[in-house]
Amino acid sequence: MKHLTTILLLICTSTFATDLKVENTIYYYENGRSYVSMDISWQNAFRLEQNGVKFHDAAWVFFKWVNNERNGYITIHVKQGGHKAVANGQEQVPLTFTPSKDGMGVFISLANPGESDVSARVVIELEPTDFDGINARQQQLIPYAIEMVYIPEGPVTLGAPNTTEHGALYLSDKDGAIKGLYEIKKQDQSIDIGPENNKLYYQAQSGYEGDQQGTIGAEFPRGVAGFYIMKYEPTQGHYVDFLNSLSPEQQAANNLSEVEGYSQNRGTIYQENGMFIAGKPDQPCNYISWDEGIAYADWAGLRPITEFEYTKACRGSKSPIEMEFPWNTAEKTQVRRQLNSTGDLVYLDLDEGDITNENRDLYGVSLFRVHDLAGSLWEKVISIGHEKGRNFQGTHGDGDLTENGSATNIDWPKGNQDSGGFGFRGGGFYGYGREYHDFNPYSPIAFRPYGGWAGGNSHPAYGIRLGRSGE
Repeated sequence: MKHLTTILLLICTSTFATDLKVENTIYYYENGRSYVSMDISWQNAFRLEQNGVKFHDAAWVFFKWVNNERNGYITIHVKQGGHKAVANGQEQVPLTFTPSKDGMGVFISLANPGESDVSARVVIELEPTDFDGINARQQQLIPYAIEMVYIPEGPVTLGAPNTTEHGALYLSDKDGAIKGLYEIKKQDQSIDIGPENNKLYYQAQSGYEGDQQGTIGAEFPRGVAGFYIMKYEPTQGHYVDFLNSLSPEQQAANNLSEVEGYSQNRGTIYQENGMFIAGKPDQPCNYISWDEGIAYADWAGLRPITEFEYTKACRGSKSPIEMEFPWNTAEKTQVRRQLNSTGDLVYLDLDEGDITNENRDLYGVSLFRVHDLAGSLWEKVISIGHEKGRNFQGTHGDGDLTENGSATNIDWPKGNQDSGGFGFRGGGFYGYGREYHDFNPYSPIAFRPYGGWAGGNSHPAYGIRLGRSGE
C-alpha cells in the first residue's frame, strides 16, 4: 500500500528588490522520498551573451526547519537531481536547476537565452535523512531565496592605467613604482606582493590600504574561475529572515538593530512579539558588522567575496580605463540609482526592466548586471592587505553557526575591529549634506582607500555582498 504524508507549511513570503517570492510551499514525504512543491517568481531574469561572454542571473534557494517557538533551526540539504518545474496552469518559462555539490541549495535560472519574468511551480528534492527525528507539528520547513548573478570564467585585470592613488593595485617595477597593469590569467597563478619587479603592489599613504607584502594563498579566489555574486546587496528583509530562524542566544549576537542611532539612519528592523520585522524589507541592510555579515553567509551557504572577485564583477575581463566606475564609464553624474530624501534606494524615472548594455550606466549596474557595486554601501570584502585575508580559501558556509551565533569556517577572517583580513570597496552613502570625496559615495573600481582596513563595526554606511564559487 502506498503511504503519502503531506504537510501544508505556513511560511514567510519574501519580497525583495525585484519581487523575488517563494510561496505556497507544500512538503511531501512519500515512501522515503522528501520533496517540496512551491511557487517561485521574480522579475527581470536573464541569460545573456555579450561579445562571446555568457552570464545569467539565478535564484539561490535553500531550506531550514525552524522551530515554531523560534528557538533554532536545522539545515536541510537538497539532492543532486530530480528538481523540476511542473505545470501550474500558466505558460511555462523553461528553467535550469543547478544544485550545489554540498547540497546546501540549488540555483534556479532561465534555461534559454533571453530575458523574462519567472513565475513557476517547482519541485525540489530534499535529503530524507535530514528529517530524521523532526516533529513536523513543532517545526516548519522554510525556503529562502536570494537573487544571484553568475560571473563567468576568464582573466581579470587589476587597477587602472596610470593610477596609484587610494591604494590602487598595479604591476611594480624594481623600485615599487607603477610599471603597468596587473593581469591574473588563471586560478593557480602565483601572486607575490611587494615593491619588486613584476610583483603586485600598491601605495599605502594612509595605512588603511594594507601591509604591502606577502604571498597570496593558492586557494584564494582570484576572480578567474566562475562564481556567483549577490545581484543586490543583502536587504533588510534578507536579514530579518536570518534573525527569525535563530535561537535567542544567536539572535542577541547578530541583532544589529540595537546599535545606537540605528532607526535614525535608514535602519528599519525592529522586534515585536518575539519576531523581527523589517519596515522596508527591500532596502539594503546597512549596519552589518563583519562578524554579522559572515554569520549570515555561513547560515545561507554562501561566503565572503575577495577584492579580486569584486573587481571581476565590476569589469569582467575588459581592459580598464582611467577613473572607471562599475558601470564601465568614467562618468557618474548620469546615474539615476540614488537614495531619496527618505533614505530609500530607488531608480529615478527608470524601470529596471528596460536595462540594456547601452544604457546600464544610467542604472549604475555592471557588465554582468550586478547592482549597486558603488554608491550605496561600502561593501566588505576579503582583503589581500593582511595575512588573514591572503590565507582565505573560499570555503562555503555549511548552514550551521556556533551556539552564540558565529560563523564556523576556520579560513574566514573574524573579529569586527582591526583584526585584519578584510576591507571595504565601492564607496558608501553617509547622508545628504555630507562632504564627499572622489571615492565616495561612488568609487572608481581601482580605488581601495580602505582596502586593507578591518574596522568592521556597525555603521549606517557599511554593508556586505556575498557569493559562492561556481562548480
